[in-house]
Amino acid sequence: MRALREKPRVTVAKLLAVILVFAAGMAFAGALSEDEPEVPPGTAAALTRAERAAQTRSDRLAEATADVERLEARVRRLERRLRARDARSRRLTRALRSARRRLAALEP
Repeated sequence: MRALREKPRVTVAKLLAVILVFAAGMAFAGALSEDEPEVPPGTAAALTRAERAAQTRSDRLAEATADVERLEARVRRLERRLRARDARSRRLTRALRSARRRLAALEP
């Protein structure tokens, strides 16, 4: 107490220095803390909805991709069938022409 009465300015300066060092330490500790910042509830809800929507779209895209692959495979099978039928039709047309020629050759 004697120092407080004799040197009030020095005592106040020491007190301010201690307060400033404490405040600087708290600010430094806050900057170094690895806690994630608090997200407002509205923003958190919006983020949750956006994540769900993105997952839903991703699922739908995967389903659509699978559908497209199945349809492409079906188209390939149908094209092979069509080529086979076209070849058979050409063979039958040639056979018919040949039979008509032979028939025409037999008629007097």
